[in-house]
Amino acid sequence: MLNFFSKTNLNRNKDLLLGHGTFFILFIFSIVFVNERVLYMDSAYQLFEMIQGRGFQQNVNRYSMYLAELLPLLAINLNLPLKVVVLFYSLSFTLLAYGFWLLTTYVLKNRTVGIVMLFTMIGMRQTFFHTISETFQLMFFAAFLYAWLHSRFAEKKEIGGKLLYYVAAVCVMALCMFIHPVALFFIAFIAGVYVLNKNYAAKQKIAILLLITGIFILKFLTVESGSHDTDYNMGIREFLGHCANLHKLGSTNWFLIHFIDFYWVPCLLLVLTLIQYVRKKQWLNFLFFGGFTFFFMLVTLVLYHIPDSTIGRERSFLPLMFFCVLPFMRDVFPHISVKKNKVFFIGLTCLIIGGYIKIAVAAVPYSKRLEKIEEIVVFANKENQKKLVMDKEMSHTFIPFYNWATGFESMMYSAMIDIDSTVNFYIEEDLNAQRENDNFLNEDVYLAVPWWTFWKIKDLNPNYFKLPKQSAKELIVDDKGKFAVKDL
Repeated sequence: MLNFFSKTNLNRNKDLLLGHGTFFILFIFSIVFVNERVLYMDSAYQLFEMIQGRGFQQNVNRYSMYLAELLPLLAINLNLPLKVVVLFYSLSFTLLAYGFWLLTTYVLKNRTVGIVMLFTMIGMRQTFFHTISETFQLMFFAAFLYAWLHSRFAEKKEIGGKLLYYVAAVCVMALCMFIHPVALFFIAFIAGVYVLNKNYAAKQKIAILLLITGIFILKFLTVESGSHDTDYNMGIREFLGHCANLHKLGSTNWFLIHFIDFYWVPCLLLVLTLIQYVRKKQWLNFLFFGGFTFFFMLVTLVLYHIPDSTIGRERSFLPLMFFCVLPFMRDVFPHISVKKNKVFFIGLTCLIIGGYIKIAVAAVPYSKRLEKIEEIVVFANKENQKKLVMDKEMSHTFIPFYNWATGFESMMYSAMIDIDSTVNFYIEEDLNAQRENDNFLNEDVYLAVPWWTFWKIKDLNPNYFKLPKQSAKELIVDDKGKFAVKDL
């Protein structure tokens, strides 16, 4: 250990030190902002479903999410406190990313790809608070896949070694494909780089391409018609129409506004890489990496032109950190001087630290939102009225931003304090239109999500939630910010 920290090794292992430090901070943030990360939107919804069903929870066949659910499921089935379950869920995504980084750098000994993984932290602000972001996980799955395909296992001659190589490749490809549709870009990119690599025989390249094709077909066969994975399909004419008006799209404006924040980093590295290709007359690399990134940007700008949250937009552009940085680390970084190498790591360290500072700043509205929910929980327990509903228009005057998963967030937040303090607070899109809905007066239900509002109280997991049978009351806020309840 002392030898590891010697002056020589410190300089040689600076990428490893930076990696461990980066994930250490990510673990700390995952603990400090645990409620902000988990008790929000999709994360709250999926964790609540896991607690209720005591089993894996996935949507639209995204089976790769199971990996991040192992730790919280263990806590749930051991009946550990809800605080522990929530903490484990927050940490599981960080642990997953760290695990793939460790495998890449220490097992596959590909420290270059390990550095590519670290760039993921530069592209996150709001995405950090969308804990289950599939794109974040995909950044590590895909990087590991690239490292595996170019590892020493690719050179194995014996049958056992070759079999391990291809079986593992199929598993990691499937892990990528069954996490998010954007994996199509990652797999296609990795396949292109693999084919361009002159170190592998034509038979091996063909075998990998066939495996990728098989995974693609399997994915398409399992996509449910009308599911989230097919929401962004559009015709060629519509696509070309958006391309013609690219400068007017909301996604384009958003990207340009945030370019100065962090997107300049991958774009700069890509430009430096393309210049290197021109100098060395590597035209095939120039066309592939430059053309692929341009195509990805074009498709992303068009597909995500519809109004979306900052989280949605941010995660849609996160793959740039992979597509732009990987060719730089592969073809430029190994040839830079010692002095430029030091400058690179100093710059990368500063960028990662800056990224974490901005994540901390981004946490403020999420923390304030939880404070407002806490006020509601305290009021509800004081009044002994555990089922509350508020009109969406009214909620704007009190809660920082609307969220469809408030019913689950409020129950988990209050139950973490004490199971007897469980409160079900729900925001209704148009309460006036629902006042005659008898289900709001039904004492046997609690309020869940807009597309499936009424769930049975008797089905609640008794180890974590205790909600009395009550009719829901309307929560209002007067001009002085004081709470009051009235009948619906």
